[in-house]
Amino acid sequence: MSTPAGSKTPRHDGRTASERLRVKLEPLMAEVSVRSAMMVEHPRPAEVYRALLELLYGEIRASIPLMGTVGERAAELAQLGDPVADAMLPWLRRHIEDETGHDEWLLSDYGLVGGNSLHLAARAGDPAFAAMVGSVYYWSLLAHPVALLGYCAVIEGSPPSQIFVDRLVDGTGMPASAFSTLRHHSDLDVHHAEEIFDLIDALPLDERHEAILGVTALQTADLLVVAADELLERVDVADTGD
Repeated sequence: MSTPAGSKTPRHDGRTASERLRVKLEPLMAEVSVRSAMMVEHPRPAEVYRALLELLYGEIRASIPLMGTVGERAAELAQLGDPVADAMLPWLRRHIEDETGHDEWLLSDYGLVGGNSLHLAARAGDPAFAAMVGSVYYWSLLAHPVALLGYCAVIEGSPPSQIFVDRLVDGTGMPASAFSTLRHHSDLDVHHAEEIFDLIDALPLDERHEAILGVTALQTADLLVVAADELLERVDVADTGD
């Protein structure tokens, strides 16, 4: 089924759904950018990078199960005649295929920087990221699967820039091959973000859908800032020995 035209037609404020979402996210995404700068400017970049890989693994390994569950819910609603859920299904199938195996890339990078990949894979994960992913399950299953797009708009709408990766490579002195996950997502997520925002503008969203989209995106961005702050604090505490 082709994607129906929907919120591509601007509403009363003259903006599309994706434009309204970007405006909502601007303040928090600016905070995310500040944390990225703090990471590359940190006096212990190697420790920051290892901690970053540990943090990101919790999100990356959750992606496929999350999308699979949301896809099942979207399929149920599509069978009931929900046009938004139905139009999300082709994107979900493609995105699951695109994201498969990325957790293995990260484990490989982690091993190259001296981390124990088996220990990382067995860890319970980070509480902030658990709250972030868990909230997407909640909104997607109990409100509407469109919530997943709010989450992805943040996670993939703020990919690591090539400059960010280059500065980490230079600062850590680690082999460039240990940054393959970040480097890949720096390129891939730019395309993915454009695809997500285009999909948002093509869906027949109403005000309820946009509200779900917005609250999920804002909660995701807020918890991303919390997770970054906690990462930097852990590295600083380890530096002082407290």
